[in-house]
Amino acid sequence: MFMQGVVYALLAVTSLVVWTSLYGEPFGPSYRVLAALAAIFAFFTFRGISLFSMWRWSELPRLIIRFTFAWTLVVLLMLALVYLLQLAGSVVWPVILGWMLVTPLVLLVAHLGLRAFINARFEQLLEQRRALIVFASDASRQLAESVRSDPHGRFQVMGYLDDREEERTGPIRGLPNLGKAANVAEVVEREDVQVVFVVLPEIGLQRARSVIEELDKTRAAVYYVPDLYVLDLGKARVGEINGIPVLELSEMPIWGVDGVLKRLFDFMVGLVILLLISPVMLAIALAIKLDDRGPIFYHQQRCGLRGKRFWVRKFRSMKTRPEPEGAFVQQATRGDPRVTRVGRVLRATSLDELPQFWNVVVGDMSIVGPRPHALSHDDHYRREIRRYISRHKVLPGVTGWAQINGLRGEIESPEDMARRIEFDLDYIRYWSPALDLKIILLTIPRMLRDPAAY
Repeated sequence: MFMQGVVYALLAVTSLVVWTSLYGEPFGPSYRVLAALAAIFAFFTFRGISLFSMWRWSELPRLIIRFTFAWTLVVLLMLALVYLLQLAGSVVWPVILGWMLVTPLVLLVAHLGLRAFINARFEQLLEQRRALIVFASDASRQLAESVRSDPHGRFQVMGYLDDREEERTGPIRGLPNLGKAANVAEVVEREDVQVVFVVLPEIGLQRARSVIEELDKTRAAVYYVPDLYVLDLGKARVGEINGIPVLELSEMPIWGVDGVLKRLFDFMVGLVILLLISPVMLAIALAIKLDDRGPIFYHQQRCGLRGKRFWVRKFRSMKTRPEPEGAFVQQATRGDPRVTRVGRVLRATSLDELPQFWNVVVGDMSIVGPRPHALSHDDHYRREIRRYISRHKVLPGVTGWAQINGLRGEIESPEDMARRIEFDLDYIRYWSPALDLKIILLTIPRMLRDPAAY
């Protein structure tokens, strides 16, 4: 919703700038104040109008009404402040009135255009998420019917699980029983489920605990759907699915419009960075070749979004040696004899990571996100650390929240990795564009001096 509000605010301001220029009016202080007010009011008023909400042309009249109502509210608020700030005499009113009449049309056309573009270019971020219901009850039947009847539904419910006999609980109409709730992790992997709704009567909390712990071993988003509101659940957040209250225990915040805009940012900024650093990368490649005549790049598979594997590339900083497939990858240690002369400089300044901006451009990684670990580390720590696998709910990053907080380099104990995972999960839960920007800015001084880089 934040990024949606930013898009509509920018459109409102751009419309005012263009409209004043068409009239030959200088964009003076009064117009700049109006632009600021328009941006603020448009942000808060329009951010609830999703770029994903209109899937059929039959919805256009409803959308027009929503835009008209929202823009009327913006106009009324602006007129009130124009009167209070005594700006009425310093602007040309035919210009302002024309802008107020044209802008809702601009916003609507831009909305439809962006909707069509996003649907064509980012289909994977718009597709329905495969969902599973755990435990049959009246609440779960209500949820299934609501999701099924929603013409713009975000979920495709694959079936349900329950340990009890169907004669006792009753079926969920239109959904197959896929087995026992105790096997939820296995079913999630087999059916490629992305979202799990745990629906219980108020007496079923004890039974739910074992199911939710099983789901911590998967990459699925987890929702708890209570019959009663329960607010004191730590980091759980209250949400709703088609008006049905749910508690979000484990969700992917970088999804939908925010996911699309983050991907656009990654692509554009990653491409610019690649162009800017290309001379540096050529110089590094030459230095590596002159140092020991070995390969320039080091290639290794990593686990990305939803467990999809990809090849990550770094500048080679160690001496070449065969690496048995599946073997546990030994991390570099301080004074490691495997590190080359050029490699020591590259690792100390993190310049060995520069080729990963290519992974960002092609969509395997993000500029900011949890750092990707070796596959052998993933396999080992997913069994040792609860919710380790949840870090694969977002794209891995070139830099991350854990790294700028000094958590990088050699893992000396399981507690070291657990602390990194804690920071990764906090990043996923509290993600925002502002947090990404903060991490990017704090990464730059870290590159110049980081005692954990060796």
